[in-house]
Amino acid sequence: MRKAILSCLIPAALVLGASGAECVVRYYILELPSLKSSVSDASLPGIAKPRRTGPMSGGSPEPDASVVYDMACGVSETGVIAGRSGATIVTWGLSGEEPKSRYKPPKEQVADVTATNGTGVMCGRIADIETGRTKAIVVDETGKLTDLGDIGGRHADARGINDSGAVIGSAFTKEGESKAFLWKPKGSMQALALLSGFTRSGAHDINTAGQIVGFCGPSAVIWEADGSVKELSMPKDHNRCVAYAVNSKGQVAGEATDAQNKTRAFFWDPQKGTAVQMESAPGYEESRAEDLNDKGHIVGWVRSSQNETRAAMWNTEGKLADLGQLSKDVDSQAFGINNAGFIVGVTKSRDGKTQHAVVWTPKNE
Repeated sequence: MRKAILSCLIPAALVLGASGAECVVRYYILELPSLKSSVSDASLPGIAKPRRTGPMSGGSPEPDASVVYDMACGVSETGVIAGRSGATIVTWGLSGEEPKSRYKPPKEQVADVTATNGTGVMCGRIADIETGRTKAIVVDETGKLTDLGDIGGRHADARGINDSGAVIGSAFTKEGESKAFLWKPKGSMQALALLSGFTRSGAHDINTAGQIVGFCGPSAVIWEADGSVKELSMPKDHNRCVAYAVNSKGQVAGEATDAQNKTRAFFWDPQKGTAVQMESAPGYEESRAEDLNDKGHIVGWVRSSQNETRAAMWNTEGKLADLGQLSKDVDSQAFGINNAGFIVGVTKSRDGKTQHAVVWTPKNE
């Protein structure tokens, strides 16, 4: 375990409002230890693929067997950090204890975890290295893996899970079209409703009330618990939007892409019905919001034209704080935050071959 003083573009402190009160929160970073077996595991295909990366990420080279490649994807309200060390799905505690192995796939497969709920159940996907087929999965507290099925195609990916065990994600039809799905325990995978005129969709998060967010066609959308779908109002001049996270208040965070193909993080409040565009840092024109908690604290990352990323945090007004990274690394991304303010994600080496799972710990001032 290593603690590091943050080296930031913008001080890693942010005035955050909570229940009408304001406080300054400063963050400290802790490296999460690797499984002893993760060094050799890192040579498997598919390891170098962080959660929710897309065109903005630029991709990462495949690591060799001499490096460690870890990732922290989500953190529960009970303080369980879910992620992967090498090829193994693991959990950590907030104090940086040795990871506990939850599920290690056979050599012909690679597993990813994307989210965890309050009871410690995780969701993600498992991929067959030879065929490339992917399956949406759930892994429970005992390490039991459940295949969530499909909607006729060869690929499915679970992205979010709530405390009731409902899972959402994206799955392909036999015609090759992506559809947002909902899966419930003792049920089967069901495609969600579409906006009129569009056939492609995907789901990224689900809250305790059963509200689901994602995209349909070029629009960020929210599915209500009754199954109805609504387009979210976005900043002007943006032609492609995706919602990545929803909290228990129905507030939403995600990214919106403009006509110049520049992507900016946004926050959407159901009380106002409009989206707020998040600040960027000097030299870091693009951004993405990956998660938010019930206090409206939003986390994600900003990206430079040189494809460098910095873990970031915003308040609901769009004000930015840079979370920094381990002193030995140059890039970072934040993927999850709980209501206590603990943030998880990764920091990366300059050559992209080594990736460390980290937790940012809050300290109120």
